[in-house]
Amino acid sequence: PDTIRLWDSMFSSTHKDNFLRYVGVTMVMVIRDQLLEGDFSACLRLLQAYPPCNLDRLLESSRALWIYESQITLACHKGGISLGHALRSITPPPSIVMAYGLHGGV
Repeated sequence: PDTIRLWDSMFSSTHKDNFLRYVGVTMVMVIRDQLLEGDFSACLRLLQAYPPCNLDRLLESSRALWIYESQITLACHKGGISLGHALRSITPPPSIVMAYGLHGGV
């Protein structure tokens, strides 16, 4: 059922290439701690047999990450502010799993 839901979400997305990127990044961020602790073969096994997760929350988090990154990019390119200033001034949505391992909702 999760695989069908994931494929359905991808096919219904208007930006399929972005959808795949952000879902993949979010999946890696969710298992970040396990990947950092494992050796190469353990990490490879983990990525090949991804652990069960709440797909709705994973999709919500990947969409939130996409929107947040788009806001940062827009602020830098159109607003003329530095990346550091944009990151300090634009608060990430609570459903984003942050890259440094802090969970904001997932």
